Amino acid sequence: MEKDLQLSIELYDVKLRLLGQHQLQNVATATCAALCLRYQGWRMSDGAICTGLESTQLLGRSQFLTSVEAEALGLPATTILLDGAHTKESAKALADMIQITYPDGKLVFVVAMASDKDHQAFARELLAVKQVDGVFLTEVSIAGDQFRTASLSLLRDRWIQASD
Repeated sequence: MEKDLQLSIELYDVKLRLLGQHQLQNVATATCAALCLRYQGWRMSDGAICTGLESTQLLGRSQFLTSVEAEALGLPATTILLDGAHTKESAKALADMIQITYPDGKLVFVVAMASDKDHQAFARELLAVKQVDGVFLTEVSIAGDQFRTASLSLLRDRWIQASD
């Protein structure tokens, strides 16, 4: 019978770029993986682990565009948040992050989804955010395939049902 590994690390003042409470579990998992690798002989200092955590970002997940990026889109002085949430759980995590990070801002969502998702549960989570000012529904090709694209009429119906 193997013993549990006795691994620990003390990191102070780590400044994460990942937003949302749900990301703390991901950070803990990544840290544990790094410690396991170090236990197996990989050379990895506490500082390197800290640097890795601080530099980690997930493009398109709770990603606020810079003012330069917003201006390039023709939307100066606009706060733009990109997120690829597509499940009820990821919509809940996004909603929680928005309410903590951006509690006073007005929001307009632009939504396109694959046809095999629970659109109504997803919508219900995002509509719980008090700052919602509007929702634009659109269609996009999913992985280059129109077959998986949820139609506008389906999305509209599910969002209306979720708002009741």
